[in-house]
Amino acid sequence: MKISFLTLFPDIIQNYISTGLLARAQSNSFFDFEILNIRDAVTKNYKSADDTVYGGADGVLLQYEPLVQTLSKVNRDEKAKVIYLSPQGEQLNQSLINELRNEKHLVLVSGRYAGIDERFISKHVDLEISIGDYVLCGGELPSLVLVETLSRQIPGVLGNNESARNDSFVQGLLEAPQFTKPAEVDGMKVPATLMSGDHKNIEAWKKDMSVLVTLKKREDLIEPRSKEINWKQIEIFYKNLSIEDKTLLNINNLDLQIAKHKNRTS
Repeated sequence: MKISFLTLFPDIIQNYISTGLLARAQSNSFFDFEILNIRDAVTKNYKSADDTVYGGADGVLLQYEPLVQTLSKVNRDEKAKVIYLSPQGEQLNQSLINELRNEKHLVLVSGRYAGIDERFISKHVDLEISIGDYVLCGGELPSLVLVETLSRQIPGVLGNNESARNDSFVQGLLEAPQFTKPAEVDGMKVPATLMSGDHKNIEAWKKDMSVLVTLKKREDLIEPRSKEINWKQIEIFYKNLSIEDKTLLNINNLDLQIAKHKNRTS
């Protein structure tokens, strides 16, 4: 996949993609990154790509011409998708990532200050994406969030494809809790099933625990999938959990919520 970054601050992008997962992904040819500095398209002596806002609003906007000229330097065909990272955009979630991972070329436009001229969005942007209902100083961090999330869904990038398949949200629910050595610390023990070596039971534990954790932390994710879940099995699994495990995993007092979903689907 080719990723073209349009930004006023190329060092932010370059520093991040030069380390860790994205650096390995690029060196192994899973990604082809290019970074274009919007300031390079500015003809004014003081290299400013922004100007004041009509109507007297606070702040400044990135101007139309530097954005268009920078975009014109991207070697792309009509299938390339131009994305503007914006708090007004479609919320980034796993469903959207699943769509975008099949694209061959993404052009990511990072705004700054008060944003960019609306005319650029109207004429040149295919999709606006938001990473949440809050405002940052620019689009560089959201663009990197998007790319790193995408990278986890591209076969081969992680080395072990099971890592991505087991991520939270990939199956629509949160991931089951995980533990590492030592087996006991500060009086807290790793759940016995995870140390049993019985892979079938471990997978069943993770599947049921995923439902319980999601029910506790993000019940909104449960609602669209409630009819797909075997609530009788979840009820039995929950009753058989020890008090210690329920306390450790912070899933006490879920009986009423389980019963609610069980009654709805029975």
